[in-house]
Amino acid sequence: MFEVIEIIRKIEQGRTEPYLCGASDGNEYVVKGKTTQGKGRIVEYICAHIGKAFDLPIPDFDIIEVPEYLLEYDSAYRVEIGTGPAFASMYIPQLQEVNLSIIDDIDNALLQDVFLFDYWIHNEDRTLGDTGGNPNLIFRPVDKQMYVLDHNLAFDDDYALKDMKKLHVCRKAWFEEQGDMLKISELFSFCLMRKQKNLPMLVY
Repeated sequence: MFEVIEIIRKIEQGRTEPYLCGASDGNEYVVKGKTTQGKGRIVEYICAHIGKAFDLPIPDFDIIEVPEYLLEYDSAYRVEIGTGPAFASMYIPQLQEVNLSIIDDIDNALLQDVFLFDYWIHNEDRTLGDTGGNPNLIFRPVDKQMYVLDHNLAFDDDYALKDMKKLHVCRKAWFEEQGDMLKISELFSFCLMRKQKNLPMLVY
């Protein structure tokens, strides 16, 4: 396991108060520690693996060790990062949060995959509307690449598809394409597989 060797700055964007850190492998990572809580970090790690298996553009990630000596003289670090294992996501510069104008530049098929992924992991924490939201999608304008992140609230016991249909950042891409017969055929095959494995079905 590699470790944090430098705490660079707090990332202002994000409710889990992550920090940009330098690591012993020579790279910089966005690190989520104590503020995210133990369950949140575990869920984040599991969902990142699932997302990678879905072939979603999730930044490289790992578990990183936060040593005691880095936090010794800073009470904020001790409260928000904490010592021990933390979730580390590779830092990608020149990014901005997805908004209503940016989302039109993103491939519809990718947005549909994100919607389906969030349905599968019961993640409602990816919202966007006319008054803003919390899309948890970031975009690099130079190559029009989108990245998917922040899954610490997945596997939500209070998940409700009706709310996701109203608020999810990718809802338009998913539901506007349901008239496409190829997509309907793919969805039928997907639902049949889920039924055979006793997994929850997608309701329109």
